Amino acid sequence: MKLKSLLLFMIILSSSVPLSFAEESKTIIEEQNFFVEYDLPSKNSNPFALTTDQNGTVWFSERNTSSVTSFDPTTKNFKTFKINPDTEILEIWSITSDTDGNIWFTDATQNKIHRIYTTDLQRSEIIQSLDIPTPDALPWDIKEDNFGNMWFTEFGSGKLGKITFHNNDKTKINTITEYEIPGNYSQPSYLDIDEQGNVWFVESGSGKITKFNSFLETFEQHTLPNPYVNGSINPIGIVIDDEGYIWYTQFRTSLLGRLDPSSGQIAEFSTGTLTSGTYQLVKDRWGDIWTIQFRADRLIEINPSDLQIWEFAIPTQNSFAQTLAPDPSGDIWFIESGSSKLGFFNMSLRAPFITNFAFVSAGAKLDGSENLCGRCELDVLSRRGTINIRLSFIEDYVGNLFFIARGNMAPSGLLKDMEVKFFPDKVDLDATRNIRDRSNVFVGHISNVQILHTRDLTPGTYYITVGATTNDLSYYAGKIIELHVESMPSSIPSFIMLIFGLFICFSFLNDKPKNK
Repeated sequence: MKLKSLLLFMIILSSSVPLSFAEESKTIIEEQNFFVEYDLPSKNSNPFALTTDQNGTVWFSERNTSSVTSFDPTTKNFKTFKINPDTEILEIWSITSDTDGNIWFTDATQNKIHRIYTTDLQRSEIIQSLDIPTPDALPWDIKEDNFGNMWFTEFGSGKLGKITFHNNDKTKINTITEYEIPGNYSQPSYLDIDEQGNVWFVESGSGKITKFNSFLETFEQHTLPNPYVNGSINPIGIVIDDEGYIWYTQFRTSLLGRLDPSSGQIAEFSTGTLTSGTYQLVKDRWGDIWTIQFRADRLIEINPSDLQIWEFAIPTQNSFAQTLAPDPSGDIWFIESGSSKLGFFNMSLRAPFITNFAFVSAGAKLDGSENLCGRCELDVLSRRGTINIRLSFIEDYVGNLFFIARGNMAPSGLLKDMEVKFFPDKVDLDATRNIRDRSNVFVGHISNVQILHTRDLTPGTYYITVGATTNDLSYYAGKIIELHVESMPSSIPSFIMLIFGLFICFSFLNDKPKNK
């Protein structure tokens, strides 16, 4: 086994295979705002992988008990499936539901793919186990494509696997095919599949986002701009948004990345607490993207179309939540490995404290002039600029807000060589209650944001996350804006050149020795 690879991700190996049922059990509910947390029946079970099926049932793995457990949100009951009674630890890194409602999951310990027939629990063989042809493959993620095939990544062997079925009969396995990924030290982790049937996955070892054309059986690799931080492997999670952009997370940083598959251009955005760690990515029914900062205990939501971003603090500290999944209604479920809890985020109660985050004018004031630009893009030619922003709040929210900014100019998320100042930096919302705008919402504040450069920045596009947070840091809302830094104009006005030339000539003539 490639134990060195596992240590990089703080993962421990182990085993699993037959199946038995545990007794159903009730749970205790802890509720805070739109969060609900359910205590798991088994303490210190080290839960990890998570999914939901078409009925809204939640399924998750428990590594320390070699089990897969289901949770019925209606009855609040857990049901545990013991995979291998003889194995104390079972590494299940991914779990998913197919279109028939059956549950598939990877088994890195025994080098297998398992399936639970949830639609027919009276079968003599409730679970089916498939051996992966390559030894020590360390299977990671698994997903179904639009044709009913199951795809999985092999973290240990650097391969992509495909399971096909005979005459579209999911009970009859046809073949398991493996495709070797070009290059060394690939270590593929999470995957996603686009509408054309292409399989996209993260190469955690080599720092790449890779597309596999399932029809041509060809690979197309995209190297990421910051694949490493402190010598550690970064990229891990992946999801495809409704516009076809490829999003990825970085294990060691707070950065999220977005790849444009048509152009190959990559943009990286800063989120949340610095070096907080982002892990799995999922997409909800409305097309928003979700991830978790597992070191900061924060749930992250991003609207990919306008780059709005929201952060919600998970009630339990040190939850070490890494994996999550939306259910059919759009609510978000997540697993807390550190606290042995199942988390639920109620989207119907989600109405954000900040209902609107918008720029009054999308322009930067530069040397007394104003450059207008579209879609909140800022064209900066000088060392200084200001942005006018407006924050709007719902009526019943009481408290203070603090404006904050983050950037992507260093892998840690720090605003290197750039300082962002808000005037003022704190707003008392009680003082704004008598102000309304045309949309009949309370205007929280109109603030100037000043961007100061410590030196001229290298020409290019930078991204700054600008927003406001509550004074208890439990909630944040903001927007990711593009900052375009261009080189200074090469053409200097002719009269300046003329004056400069005359000055040089005068100095030369004045210093020239006189003939005697």
